[in-house]
Amino acid sequence: MQIETIKRVLLQDSDEADDTQKGAVLLRLYAIIMCIYLLAVLVTFSGVGQIFILKTAVPCFAMYCLSLYMTYKTTVRNASVVTFLTTVFWAVIMVYLLGWDCGVQHFLFALVVFCFLINTQFIRTNIAATVALCICRIILYFYSKMNKPWYVMNDTVSVVLQILNTVTIFALMIMMIAIFSQNAIETDKKLMLYNEKLQKLASLDPLTKLRNRRSILQYINECVDQYQQGTISHITLAMGDVDHFKKINDTYGHEIGDLVLKQVANAFDEFMQGKGCVGRWGGEEFLFVFPNYDGEATFAQMNDLQKIIKKLPSVSDAHAIKVTVTWGVEEYSDMDGISATLNVADRKLYKGKEAGRDRIIY
Repeated sequence: MQIETIKRVLLQDSDEADDTQKGAVLLRLYAIIMCIYLLAVLVTFSGVGQIFILKTAVPCFAMYCLSLYMTYKTTVRNASVVTFLTTVFWAVIMVYLLGWDCGVQHFLFALVVFCFLINTQFIRTNIAATVALCICRIILYFYSKMNKPWYVMNDTVSVVLQILNTVTIFALMIMMIAIFSQNAIETDKKLMLYNEKLQKLASLDPLTKLRNRRSILQYINECVDQYQQGTISHITLAMGDVDHFKKINDTYGHEIGDLVLKQVANAFDEFMQGKGCVGRWGGEEFLFVFPNYDGEATFAQMNDLQKIIKKLPSVSDAHAIKVTVTWGVEEYSDMDGISATLNVADRKLYKGKEAGRDRIIY
């Protein structure tokens, strides 16, 4: 329960609408890590009787606590400024007091990562801050070369401080990169899902939700590739047209016509599950693709579908609308190609129309 409470507090959003949760969480963890580090530094120096460090560590500790508080009560940007300046102050004053060998100047590298991750929208500001940090580090280096440290650490304190600095800097870097790597992964996943959704929408007919003409042609080409590789043995196309559809539109209106198309499309889609694919070819025409079905098998399938169509209820309670469909079926061969197969299926369809409709021509 306590762990869940701590997690909930850490992940709490900032009060400001423009601030991101990731930025607030990064600042909170940064402040907590630095507070733990400062406490460890205080214990280390107090253990050898050097309490002068209190004058530096305690104010920095207070500023990190303030930064933590600000992530809940003010903007993340303001809190990040406090964190940035406090870390720079700590690095400068420690190099002044203990010399270059104390290793605290390496916190400036962590600040470079901090700047670019916490303020992703302010590239120029981040570049300027990075340049300033670079200049600061160069100045500290030359200052330490020309001046002796205020306090000379013994070997034990020096080793402990180096370990504390190294562990803390690595902890900060890992924490910051981990947070924003996870954010990048989540963003990539959202983009992938969004692109998949867009591709799906682009491949569907908006009225019937079946594949559109471009998508069904793409499916046919994929089947042809498999056929030529020997993965599938047959490809058969069935071209269908709703009989007297113009009359339905003219008599009952386009709204009823749309309902008819939706009804037959739903029946077609359900029927083709596990058999192949169906798409809206255009207007009231539909194209069925049967991979691994020869012409005879497809003809039998279309007879079964005709029985289903005849049992469809009227889409209008006020009118008894009977829907029938005429079909042209043709099996694909490499010698003829897709275009020729489609043309033959289309011609057979119109032969069926001329012969009285509501039939399958194979």
